[in-house]
Amino acid sequence: MVQPNIIPSLKRRTRPIATPMAQRCNLHMSAALPFAIYQAAAQGGCQKIDKWLRRRGAHVDARCLEAAGSSLLHAAAVAGQIATVLELIKRGASVEVQNNEGGTALTEACMAGHQQIVLHLLEAAASLEVRSVRGGTALLCAASSGHTGIVRELLSRGSSVGARDSINGTALMHAASQGHCDVLSLLLAHCRTEVS
Repeated sequence: MVQPNIIPSLKRRTRPIATPMAQRCNLHMSAALPFAIYQAAAQGGCQKIDKWLRRRGAHVDARCLEAAGSSLLHAAAVAGQIATVLELIKRGASVEVQNNEGGTALTEACMAGHQQIVLHLLEAAASLEVRSVRGGTALLCAASSGHTGIVRELLSRGSSVGARDSINGTALMHAASQGHCDVLSLLLAHCRTEVS
């Protein structure tokens, strides 16, 4: 039996965030993503995903309530499953779907340090400046996690160094506070070339 005090917190946790990007994408989710299928995406289980997607009402961009509203693409991106990411993109998965925290597959891959997946998502036109609930962008995620190669790639594609999150932090501030000296040097060099 479910305790009454759990239901309100569960509803808050799984409430989809109405973002301008999600509204522009006009995503249609007719069935929630089962946690077992979400886990299959994280483990590279393309056959299991394919079987589920063939079911009536299943959608490649469905969101898993037990995983904070994350999609198949989120699961594959954060777990470093390149083949699964490519297959989901091929099947039409939106690279702009945001989970309940506002994270996209790109921000998840940036935090996890999966540079190849970041490149594939950018090739699929993932937006650099989509913000999470806390204001984080792909560059903020990569910088705070210390992933120099990803930071370099995002900067080369025009990511905003001056973007600030909800606590007014920038990529420079987060890299410095986490002790990521290589990222900090790269960001400072980029700022110097922008000023010149």
